[in-house]
Amino acid sequence: MDFSANDLLPGFQTPLSAAEEDILFALEKHLPPWEFVGQTYFGNFCTIYQAKPRHRDVPASYAVKVLKLEWCSKEIGASIMQREAEVGQSISHPHLVPVLDADLASEIPYVVQPWLEGMTLRDWLVRGFSADLSEMLWIARQVAEALLALENAGYCHCDIKPGNIHLSSGGHVTLIDLGMSRRLSGTEKLMDRTVGGTPHYMAPELKWKNASPDISSDIFSLGMVMQEMISRKKFNEVPQTVTDFVMRMISFDPEERPKSAKTLLRDLVPLEIQLVGQYY
Repeated sequence: MDFSANDLLPGFQTPLSAAEEDILFALEKHLPPWEFVGQTYFGNFCTIYQAKPRHRDVPASYAVKVLKLEWCSKEIGASIMQREAEVGQSISHPHLVPVLDADLASEIPYVVQPWLEGMTLRDWLVRGFSADLSEMLWIARQVAEALLALENAGYCHCDIKPGNIHLSSGGHVTLIDLGMSRRLSGTEKLMDRTVGGTPHYMAPELKWKNASPDISSDIFSLGMVMQEMISRKKFNEVPQTVTDFVMRMISFDPEERPKSAKTLLRDLVPLEIQLVGQYY
């Protein structure tokens, strides 16, 4: 990938305001094991702080993901944190962000994850970085491998989008934000009865037919991400085989999409191998 490790997310490059310093001070009182260094990322439900264990001379190589105060008293907030911890602690895979520790009984629930250097695919696209078509398929393949790990464990992600695909400076992909994941078998838990996600990337059956999310809807979302990436290339730079593959992924009919993450990888890997080195 053509960005350096110093290309951090935009919000990480400005000093904290006095109000943000006050929030950090209050959090450290509620989360005594952790010392926050101040770099933050704000999501819809959570805030992520770069942190290190208190009273230990070690690098700040941890991300403490804290439920926002306005969600602490609501069932959906607690459910999202519980699902993040459940999935992140039960599945170990190089392309899924792990959960190293969690305190869900705290007044302010939180999970602890590795601090990931680099940026999200969303920021990569916004900043206009370029990549070969084979690299774009490499990114998609790594996400597909994460989806296979989730599927094998009985989950779908439910919110595949550029903002949840993290890229290291070397191109390693980590799928993040596991709190919206849903069990494929279905349970009575709130997160298994809730349809979440980002509308632009959601499969049509979820938006208009009240269908339940599954691996097919994740494949649709990844197809939308792939379409967004390859739209940066000139028309004559994208082989028809790649276009046809992406169009299958984003078919309105779920039956026309790859049936599983395993099938997706079976068809995607040969395309990636075929294109390696052709678009430098």
